[in-house]
Amino acid sequence: MVKTMIERKKSVKTMLPMRNGVSEENRKAVIALLHRQLADHYVLVAKTKFYHWNVEGPEFHDLHELFDEHYAIIEEQVDQLAEQALKLGGQAPGTLAWFLEHTRLTEDKGETIPDTLRMVKNLLDDHETIMENLYEDITATDEDYKDAVTSNLLQEISDAHHKMAWMLRMIMQPTTLEAETAK
Repeated sequence: MVKTMIERKKSVKTMLPMRNGVSEENRKAVIALLHRQLADHYVLVAKTKFYHWNVEGPEFHDLHELFDEHYAIIEEQVDQLAEQALKLGGQAPGTLAWFLEHTRLTEDKGETIPDTLRMVKNLLDDHETIMENLYEDITATDEDYKDAVTSNLLQEISDAHHKMAWMLRMIMQPTTLEAETAK
């Protein structure tokens, strides 16, 4: 006798029962904040690749390479965030419409492409927004929801954003040569 397997019905809010020491209520809350982080990170990964493709000017090579490095880091973070939601018994959202509806970041308007300096400023602003939200989410997962595993993951992700933001911030600083000519 051949048994037919029927896949269960599920949505982004579907949760599997599990025992891991974190209450179901807390798991739901942690999964919800992971979903928001996932939306933010997915929008940032798309913007970073968009800028990678379209950067130009004397800094082209260095920024083209830097944006690609950052893209790879954020793309990995997207996967880590989605997998953490799944490991907690939840699901992972995956449509562009869902990400855009739930992100706390902004996209470039229309079909315009920002200039190189604006690209760097936009990315820095997005990393700082994510770092602020990560700070709140790390505190919540640790103190309110008692989920040290997710807190540790978010701390690692935050550390990477701090480094990427630092690199972008340093690009925007005047050079010693510029400071001398301004005198």
